[in-house]
Amino acid sequence: MKRLSVILLLIFAGWNLIAQDVHHSQFNSSLFMYNPAMTGQNQKYFTAGLNYRNQWNVYKTFSFFMDKSICQDFLDRDKWGIGLFFLNDKAGDGDLKTTEAALSSSYSKCLNADQSLFFSLGASVGWVSKSISYDNLQFLSQYTGLTYDPTLPPDLSGAGNSSNYIDFNGGCLLDYHPFSKTGFSLGYSLNHINKPIYTFMNTDQHLPWKSVLHGSLSTKINRSLEMEPFIYYSKQEVSDELLIGAQFSFLISKLEYHSKHPIKNVVKYITLRRKDKEDFYFLSGAMVRTTPFRDFVAFIGLDYNKYYFTISYDANINTGKEIIKRRSGIEFSFVKKLPGRKKYSEFGNFD
Repeated sequence: MKRLSVILLLIFAGWNLIAQDVHHSQFNSSLFMYNPAMTGQNQKYFTAGLNYRNQWNVYKTFSFFMDKSICQDFLDRDKWGIGLFFLNDKAGDGDLKTTEAALSSSYSKCLNADQSLFFSLGASVGWVSKSISYDNLQFLSQYTGLTYDPTLPPDLSGAGNSSNYIDFNGGCLLDYHPFSKTGFSLGYSLNHINKPIYTFMNTDQHLPWKSVLHGSLSTKINRSLEMEPFIYYSKQEVSDELLIGAQFSFLISKLEYHSKHPIKNVVKYITLRRKDKEDFYFLSGAMVRTTPFRDFVAFIGLDYNKYYFTISYDANINTGKEIIKRRSGIEFSFVKKLPGRKKYSEFGNFD
């Protein structure tokens, strides 16, 4: 029996079920998707990236994002960032599809003379489209008592197959870098501020607010090792999610290039390399997800000339039902940071 059909029937009946938001394990790669105050925080770079997630081979999510700090010549010590992201998600036997496109912006106010402390406010507005197919679902009206008869028509009275709405989100961020090698950030965001209507029926079922709290501590332990512990917590009515983990960056070597080598000159031009030596980092880390299920997430990656490629794997360690155990998810993230303008603070842009 298709379990999703039962869920759909409950939704159509007007039960108070939560419409879960799409989520990523590698949320740090595009944090402004969850908190718009993070938009364009790094004045050094224009950032663009891709993310793909496949969970249980049932939930498949693709996203594209970019953000940049702008108007640096007019803002003195403050920062203004803009960004956009696109997301496409497919879930379940009913091919529940979500497409979202959003614009995001933030303004960061410098609070001290050495530009080590910033407070940011951000907002985003997005257009969301959801659709569903009933072809692969089973309904109670197709059961004759003990058996299922697919020739019987499903009871879809009043049901539609699409829903569109506008979504507003807001957030704030405190960013403090007391030393050139150490930085701390703490942020909060409130999503679905306008509580848009989310339903495939002619009912007023509203998408509930979602609160997100996140924080990180970046520190450079020595020339070859950087560490960043982080925490992420979200809550949407009775559903919540907690992620705790850390990322480590290991300097492998400095790659040298000789200007007289023709092939390396071509590579240097394509990758927009500005100098003859580039750092090459190996990235690794892990996190645990304590709610709603117990997951252990491990990830590895490379940082080469501001090209970041990371792969993560979610392993479920829940001791509950067999349908939950042994389910896993894999996620890929690719990010490129392109050099921006040269006007920036040494302290206000820890990287």
